[in-house]
Amino acid sequence: MSYTSIFITIFAALLSGILGSIFSLIYMSRMEKRKLKIDLTKQLLGHRFSIQGEQFSSAMNQVIAIFHDEPLVLKRLEKLHSCLKDPMKRNVNDAFIDFLQECCIASKIYNHELERSLYIETFNAKN
Repeated sequence: MSYTSIFITIFAALLSGILGSIFSLIYMSRMEKRKLKIDLTKQLLGHRFSIQGEQFSSAMNQVIAIFHDEPLVLKRLEKLHSCLKDPMKRNVNDAFIDFLQECCIASKIYNHELERSLYIETFNAKN
């Protein structure tokens, strides 16, 4: 065997290992971001029965950090915030539904057949 073929074999082995590691890191990074988005969306949906509670407020405060790369979610958040500032509280329910739907879309857990009213209605055994 010549030195050239040995060098090519070693180089190919190293290159394949490096490329495999890079692709794995990229994939894991994407999966971690998606998991964070899913977890936050679950918190928002799970605690929407108590929008003045600590858990829901905490989840809402995390939206900016977790969905920083989703401009539509941030736009819906701004719209919801402006509706909440309105003294008449007009369109708050619609803005809230739009916001939750956009979070679900960005998390890739959105069901197009789900009725909009289910985003507002809660299943609360306390009542």
